[in-house]
Amino acid sequence: MKLCGITDLNEEGIGFQIAPRLNAPGRVSTPDLSVNLLLCDDPREADLLAQKLDDDNKQRRQLVESVLDGLEEIEPDGSVVLFDETWHQGIIGIAAGRLAESFKAPAALMTLREDGETVVGSARSIAGVDLYGCLSRVAGHLTRFGGHAGAAGFSLHRSDLVPFRQSLKAELDRALKTVAAATAGRPDVDAEVLFAAVDLDGFTKLRLLAPFGEGNPSPRFLTTAARIEACRSIGGGRHQRLVLSQDGASRTALRWWSREAPDTNLPVDVIYTLNRNDYNGATSIQLVIEQMAVAQNRPKPQPAPGERQLEIVDLRSAPGGQLPPLPGGDTCLFGEGEPAATGPTNRYSIRACDTLALTTIPAHLPVLREMLAIARCRRLVLAYPVGAASTTAPLIRRLMSLLKKIAGDNNRTTLEYLASSTGEQEIAVILGLRVLRESGYLEWESCGSQIQFSLLNGQRIDSTTENYGRMVRAEAETRAFKDFLSTARIEAISSLFKPGQVDACW
Repeated sequence: MKLCGITDLNEEGIGFQIAPRLNAPGRVSTPDLSVNLLLCDDPREADLLAQKLDDDNKQRRQLVESVLDGLEEIEPDGSVVLFDETWHQGIIGIAAGRLAESFKAPAALMTLREDGETVVGSARSIAGVDLYGCLSRVAGHLTRFGGHAGAAGFSLHRSDLVPFRQSLKAELDRALKTVAAATAGRPDVDAEVLFAAVDLDGFTKLRLLAPFGEGNPSPRFLTTAARIEACRSIGGGRHQRLVLSQDGASRTALRWWSREAPDTNLPVDVIYTLNRNDYNGATSIQLVIEQMAVAQNRPKPQPAPGERQLEIVDLRSAPGGQLPPLPGGDTCLFGEGEPAATGPTNRYSIRACDTLALTTIPAHLPVLREMLAIARCRRLVLAYPVGAASTTAPLIRRLMSLLKKIAGDNNRTTLEYLASSTGEQEIAVILGLRVLRESGYLEWESCGSQIQFSLLNGQRIDSTTENYGRMVRAEAETRAFKDFLSTARIEAISSLFKPGQVDACW
C-alpha cells in the first residue's frame, strides 16, 4: 500500500494496484518473490521484496504497452485472433484482455516458445461468449487447452497455426453474433436515471453495497437522449473524456479503451457505472461509460431551455501587463503553465460559473470546448497577454525542468499536473516522456494518470524517433491554436462556439 500510494484501501486499489504487482513476478520472473513477500515478517526485507515486485510490474507494463502499441491501427471485424512470435508469453493474456475490453469482442493472442515449434496462446472474452466452449469445438488442432468461459490458455504445433486461427475465429465470431442478437434491445442495467439524480450523495449511499467485483458487480445505469457537449482523446489516444448533458444537467465521463469517435450531432443512450474523482482536494462524480449508442427514435439534441448564446469579452493585453479588471459576478479564473498552474483554476478543476476568464490560452480547441461545457457559462473573457505562445520554450526542455523540480517528492507526479503545468495537450506530454525515456534521461511508468519516474544521465535527445516527431507535431498544434486565439478577431473566435457545434474526439 505504501509503495502504491494507497491510503484508503478498497476493491479498486486491490484490483488495479496490489493484485497486478503480486501477479507480475509469475509473468516476467519467478512467483517465489510474491510468496516470499506474503510470508515475510521483517519490514526491511518486505520493503525490498515489494520494490522487486514493483520493478517486475513495470517490466510487465512495458511489455504489454509494446504489444498494444503495435496493434494501434487494427480494426477487427468481430473477434481478434492474432499471432506474433516476438510477443512475451507472460503478458499476452493481459494484452488480450485489453483488446477484448477495447473492441467489445473476444480476443486471442499467440506467440512462439523458445523451441520454435510450439505456439502458446491466451484468450479473454466478453459476457456471453464461452471461450472454453469455443476452444473445445476446435480442440483437434490443439495439444493442450484449459480455462473457463471468460479466460483460457492453449498450445499447439506451429504447423497447425493457420487452420487453427481460421477455425477459432469462425467459432468466436459465430458466438459473438449469437450474443449480439440475443441482447439486442435489452440493456442489462439496474436502473434508468436522469443525470440530475446522479450526485455525490447517491454515490456515497451506493458504496454501502461495496465491495464490487465478480458476483457483486457495480450498479449499471442507463441515461437516454444525452447530448455530447465535448469529447477529446486522452491517455495517448486510447481513451476518451466527454462532457454529457441531459435536461440542463451535465456530467463528465470516461470511456476507456475506445478510439471510436461518436457522432456529436446525434443524441446518445449511455450505460455506465459511477466513479469518484478526487482532484486537488475537490471531489466530484464521474461516469465510466460501458456502452454508448445513438439514441433510438429520438430527435436531434436542442439547446436546453433558457440556454443563452456565449458572450465573448475581449480584454487581451500586451505582454507583461497587469490582469485587467474582470466583470463582476460568479467568475472562474483559468490559468495554466508555470507559474499560473499553481494559482487559478486549470482544465481539470473547472466548475459551473457565470463567467469563465482565461488568463492563459488553453492547450487546444477541444480542451476549451470541454471547459465551456463544464462551466455552462454565459460569458467568456479573454484576459491573457497576446504573443505569449511564440516565446515559449520547447516542451521537452520545460518538461525536463519540471521533473527536476519535483524529483524529490517521492518521484511521483500525475499526467494532469504535467499537462496543466506545461499548458500542453496530454498526448504531447506522454510523447515527451517517451522521448526522454528513449534518450536515456528518464525512466518512468504510469498507472492511470499516476506517474512514477527516475531521472537518469542521458547524453542527447534523439530527434529521429517516431515519438519525437509526433511530439513536435502535437506541440505545433497547440502553438498554432494559441497563436490564433492571441490575434484573431472576436468574430472569428465566436464562430468556434456556435450552438450545437462540437468536434469529434481529438
